[in-house]
Amino acid sequence: MKPFIKSLTLLTLLCAAVMVLLGLWQAELIVPYSWYLLGYFFVITLLTYYMVYQSNKEPLDFPNYTLGATAIRLLISAVILGVFFWQVKDKAARWHFTITFFVMYFLFTAFEIKSLMANLRQNSGKTDKKDA
Repeated sequence: MKPFIKSLTLLTLLCAAVMVLLGLWQAELIVPYSWYLLGYFFVITLLTYYMVYQSNKEPLDFPNYTLGATAIRLLISAVILGVFFWQVKDKAARWHFTITFFVMYFLFTAFEIKSLMANLRQNSGKTDKKDA
């Protein structure tokens, strides 16, 4: 799990550096909520990976853990988007928040999928619980 945390921290720092550079170049592209989103995606990716990491105790339950963690991540993200759109009425802020949210969502999700593929390969040889 430590290599994952190091890689996740590196990805988060890289995103922060890009946000700082974008803020210096085009300040209107980085809304104040961008930093909260970066922290949110760091935490939710870490929690999602931890939930899936628990499947190492029962390798055949890996798909269940993965789908459950993904569903929780998706629902929490939908709630965050819904609350933001309910609270903020400025169309420009909504537009920047949505673009930032989905760029980070897909970036961190792709990173998580890449990291979990190694675990999936380890468990791909077993097809049924009675085979274990």
